[in-house]
Amino acid sequence: MKTILRITLLLFISQAAYSQSFPLQYEFDTYNKINDTLYSTSQRLHTSIKPYLVSDSSIQSAFDTLLSRKFRPESRNFIVRKLFNEHLVEYYKKDFALYLDFFPDFQVGKDYANKQSTWLNTRGFQMGGRIGSKVVFQSSLYENQGSFPLYLSGYIDKNRIVPGQGFAQNNGKNVYDYSSSDAYVSYQANKFFTAQIGYGKNFIGDGYRSILLSDNAFNYPFLKLVTTVGPLRLVNIWSQLTDFHSSPFDDVNPLPTKNAIFQYLDWAVNNHLNIGLFQNIMMKPRGFDLNYINPLIFLRSVSFAQGSPDKLLIGFNGSYKFLDKYVLYGQLVINEFTAKKVFGDPGYWANKQGYQLGAKGFNVFNVDRLNLLAEYNSIRPFIYSANDVLINYGHYQQSLAHPLGSNFREAIGILNYSFKRVDLRAQFDYAFYGKEDPASPEISYGGDIYKPYSQRSSNEGYFIGSGIPTNLYFTNLKVAYKLNYKSNLRIEAGYTNRYESNNLGISKTNYLTVGIRGSFRNMYHDF
Repeated sequence: MKTILRITLLLFISQAAYSQSFPLQYEFDTYNKINDTLYSTSQRLHTSIKPYLVSDSSIQSAFDTLLSRKFRPESRNFIVRKLFNEHLVEYYKKDFALYLDFFPDFQVGKDYANKQSTWLNTRGFQMGGRIGSKVVFQSSLYENQGSFPLYLSGYIDKNRIVPGQGFAQNNGKNVYDYSSSDAYVSYQANKFFTAQIGYGKNFIGDGYRSILLSDNAFNYPFLKLVTTVGPLRLVNIWSQLTDFHSSPFDDVNPLPTKNAIFQYLDWAVNNHLNIGLFQNIMMKPRGFDLNYINPLIFLRSVSFAQGSPDKLLIGFNGSYKFLDKYVLYGQLVINEFTAKKVFGDPGYWANKQGYQLGAKGFNVFNVDRLNLLAEYNSIRPFIYSANDVLINYGHYQQSLAHPLGSNFREAIGILNYSFKRVDLRAQFDYAFYGKEDPASPEISYGGDIYKPYSQRSSNEGYFIGSGIPTNLYFTNLKVAYKLNYKSNLRIEAGYTNRYESNNLGISKTNYLTVGIRGSFRNMYHDF
């Protein structure tokens, strides 16, 4: 016990002789703070592949600058340093570095529309570090209890998960217990190859949403190989995904799993233009398939040659930087494509395509740290569905792409402004989508990706809004005072207004929250 206490004390008082930050989990608002550097026309970077790699020196330098901001740079007070300037525990040496942070998320709130109190009690920890110059590691754990607004508790009861955070146990009275964890080890062999094994999320895109691969769903195990040669970067991700369906969540019956491969080739054409090609294969578990291990193979050709029932998804990503502080971006996703049907029969069920268009600006109107985003997403019915739900584009009851699944149009506007340690954020969403009809649960209208597309009622007449046409208006306003940049510890107050209407009725949510929060995670409750 004395030895443990001595080691702990040493870690707390160690000075950062070789202090540096480490690659961060992808969190939209934090990444947004360095976008003026990342999207500068003075350099070409692979901005669409997130989380970023430690080997990208320009990106790491931008993070170092952001996370090195201090409350009182000259303060020697232990409490001031730990609360405002440093990791809770940090130890830096030339060949080894380690840090540890406590990540709280304590919130209280009130949903005035439904006369309901809400609260969240999260205790999280994150550990990370570096071994030599080639190995980086990180691990975190979160234990949570909470009571949510009515629209979220309804979603949790239906799907048995808290959005993006795993299985939820209802303890009664709208109180849920759940936990989540993630971890990775990354090895940078040289400037060409980086290998990573992890349990977490990946994101491909330049926007707020991704219709290719997002961090919307829960964590999953994966092996990732990143190859960079000149202006080309190839990402291969081999992963195993899990779904509940009607399976019990217990220690006796294993949950059904499926295998997934994601490939993304990004070409930084010049300092202005990036173009990316994406493809995915979903496979039922059937043992190790050597055909898919080749990182350079075209997945479609292998699937076709085998006469395989595997499900294929392809897509494109692109961005164009201009005026050194603006970027246009977009995505295209295709499940099936028949030109004759697309142009001659737009309501045909197998016209399964979608697209994204967006623009971002940084330090706009010459105001430092004022960032704007405008984005439009359109996804036709059935794009992420499959004949067998075990090979749909989902994991843990959620879409691997967009929170709304399929069969929707959406417009998003986001404003971020930072002044010293104060962060302001405003988000406005409008979505039009087709809900599944509860009066005909056996029929799929193409919105719920967990309904097989074989349950459609016909082959014609499918447009965005098929089913029960629904309008959603979502507004979220936040103000936060940043206490510690290294742990993202902040005092935060938020206001959310949600209004959903269709011919079945109207759902309103109008609530305020306040609390102290930490960690680097995206929480998508805007659906």
